[in-house]
Amino acid sequence: MNGCADPSVHIDETSWAQANWKAWLWVALTDDQMAFTIADNRGADVTRSILGTDKSKVVSDRFSGYDWVKQHQYCWSHLRRDMQAMINRRDQGSAVGSELLGFSQRLFHWWHQHRDGKMAWSTFLGYARLFRWGVRQMLSRAATCGSEKSAATCRRLLEGEDDLWTFLKEPGIELTNNSVERAMRHAELWRKSSGGTASPWGPRFVERGLSVAATCRQQRRNELEYLTDCLRARLDGTAAPSLLAGV
Repeated sequence: MNGCADPSVHIDETSWAQANWKAWLWVALTDDQMAFTIADNRGADVTRSILGTDKSKVVSDRFSGYDWVKQHQYCWSHLRRDMQAMINRRDQGSAVGSELLGFSQRLFHWWHQHRDGKMAWSTFLGYARLFRWGVRQMLSRAATCGSEKSAATCRRLLEGEDDLWTFLKEPGIELTNNSVERAMRHAELWRKSSGGTASPWGPRFVERGLSVAATCRQQRRNELEYLTDCLRARLDGTAAPSLLAGV
C-alpha cells in the first residue's frame, strides 16, 4: 500500500505459525483494497514497510509499533475494553472507568447520528470538543488513583491524547478498527484449521491468496474470474490485471 492516497488505512496484526515458529499476520485495509502480510516480527519496521509513508492516516489499536505514525487514530472499541477492564478490577479506578465508558457511549451515539445524516458535522464537533475536555479531566484524575493498572492506562492515554481525537480534525477517519478485525476472522479460521505454514513459499501463498480474495469481495469482483484472467495473461505473456480499483 505504498503511497496510499485513501482517506485512512486500518491496520491490525495477529499471530501466525510458520514452520513451528511464531510469526505475525498483518492486514491493512482501505476503502477498496486489502493487503495481508506475514512477517517474523510485529515491530515498527513491519508497519513502515506496509504503509510505506508517514503521510497515511492510520486507525489501529494502541500497540507501540504504530507510534511513529503522525496521523494516528486510536480505535475506540479497544479503548472501551480498557474502560471495562478498569471497572472489572473493582478498585479505586472503577468509578472513573464507569464514567469513561458512559462518556464513550454518548460519543458513539453522536457519531452514529452524524453518520446517518441526523446530525450536522458542526453540531457533532461542538459536542465532541466538550466531551474531549471531560475525558481529559477524568484521565488526569485517574492517573494518580490507587489502582496501579488503571492509573498506568490513564497515564498512557494522556501521553497519546491527540491520537484519541484525530477524527475531529481529519474527515473520513473512523472511530473504530472494527472493519479490519472482521477482515481478519477468515485468516484466523484458516490458521486454526491448517496449523499455519511450513515451507518458505507458504507465507507468500497465504498473503497473496487472502489479499486477492478479500480485495475482490470488497470491489464486488468475481474471484474466480480474476484468477482466470491472471492465468490467461500469464499464458499470453501480457500484464496481469490489477487489483487496484479503476486501474
